[in-house]
Amino acid sequence: MTYVDVVLTGVINFGLFGAVMMARYAIHEEGPDAFLIHGDGLGLLLFAEGCLLAVAVTAFRCALLVRWGKASVYLNPQAWPGTLGMAGALVFGFSGVALFEEGLFRGDLLQVVARRYPLHVSGAGTSLLFGLLHFASYS
Repeated sequence: MTYVDVVLTGVINFGLFGAVMMARYAIHEEGPDAFLIHGDGLGLLLFAEGCLLAVAVTAFRCALLVRWGKASVYLNPQAWPGTLGMAGALVFGFSGVALFEEGLFRGDLLQVVARRYPLHVSGAGTSLLFGLLHFASYS
């Protein structure tokens, strides 16, 4: 995996999310609010909490792997610029993927299905579809 791969993945997924938003606007005349995207204090606080939780869970997992002897930590100051660059690229790439998938499955598909079926059935159905689509990639 290179910087180019990760950044290109992010660009493609941000573009796909934009396409989902444009389709949603063209069909239902709904903007970013329909995807629960808002920049008020609460929205930014929840975003920050989610980011911190992701970092904490990742750090905890890494600490467990080191403790159990399944991983090691080596500090090499000469490698820090490359590591930080790749970390930035990964944050961008994963953010694009997360935004597109959340926008598609929860922002659009769930709301469309929920207009026809009860919310618990819609949530279970779209979650099952999401899991099935990812099963082959992560099995």
